[in-house]
Amino acid sequence: MNLKRLFSYGSLLFQDKKKLQRKLYADVLPLWSTLHEQYGIYVRDELDTLVSDADGEDLRKISEIVGIACGAKVLCSAFRVNPNRLVRHQATSGKRLDFEFHKGGHHYFHEMKGTTYESKASQKAKDITNQKSGASLVSVRASSATITVYEQDGRRGDGTYVLLIDPPTQGKSRRSRREDELATVLVYYRNILSVTHSGNGNDWLASIIVELRAGRRPPTQAPSTLRIVPRVLEPTNAERPSGYSGTVFDRRTYEAAITKYLSFEAASAAIERPVFFHGVSDEIVSAIRECRWDDVLGYEDPSANDEDEKDRADDRLVLRSGTVTRDLVEDGELAAAARNTFQLLRRAYLRRRAAGLSR
Repeated sequence: MNLKRLFSYGSLLFQDKKKLQRKLYADVLPLWSTLHEQYGIYVRDELDTLVSDADGEDLRKISEIVGIACGAKVLCSAFRVNPNRLVRHQATSGKRLDFEFHKGGHHYFHEMKGTTYESKASQKAKDITNQKSGASLVSVRASSATITVYEQDGRRGDGTYVLLIDPPTQGKSRRSRREDELATVLVYYRNILSVTHSGNGNDWLASIIVELRAGRRPPTQAPSTLRIVPRVLEPTNAERPSGYSGTVFDRRTYEAAITKYLSFEAASAAIERPVFFHGVSDEIVSAIRECRWDDVLGYEDPSANDEDEKDRADDRLVLRSGTVTRDLVEDGELAAAARNTFQLLRRAYLRRRAAGLSR
């Protein structure tokens, strides 16, 4: 798995778990940036093997991301699950499994874990069995799990591999309601749109999700005041837009770079491929905006990279759900904006440090 797919699936972490509060860009951008920063600093891809040089709490966080990302890839590949069906389990109380998903009119549940210790994999399998036995009855039905074992510097093993426990079968599942499946898909896209688009679309989607969970039908028409506005179009050298819109991330503007490097030029020289675009297909955004719910449920991006193909480090990665992730070769405009942001944050950091030393 390359790091772009790790980012795309790792962002499932940021889905609302308990309540659909307003998601402000100023609140969600640091979460996504931290994900980009974490795997960029602590994880590398060596010949199809994920390797981390983190330890302590950083390693625990990385293992959670790797467990979710690799588990999701295996689930989507082995059982042809569209990533837009994967959502954090929405139970608000009691023990639960990490994720739930819908496929073929059935409802399933799935737990995902990651570790760099091969010896801990069997214990994690036992933990999952205990977790399933203690979970609510509905979560136990058709529940499965994945455990990802990857490598750590100084303690190398047999590469990266994923253990699949109790593959999902229809015989143990319950039937899905269309409303529940649509709610799951909208939770997925709401999480992405919170960082790729501006406007009031997130509040509108939250209200629809609440209605769907109550068994009510989705609206047939969007309000006239609806605004779902892309932050940037995917940068491209072609004459026509690529058909994807989103946002740009830059590792040189993150806290680790601000505190470490004395200048923007020093950060640029030290950080490999710092600029990164993450977006979503304009086609699925239009279907949501126009309340074409059958099209939303049936959407699969025709440009998607095959889940079974080997990822190449320089690829532009497109998932079946319509998200796109790629490194950018910065132009003058991107560089100027990043330099300005770095300088502003660097000055603020130096003021905070000076104030702390003067006390």
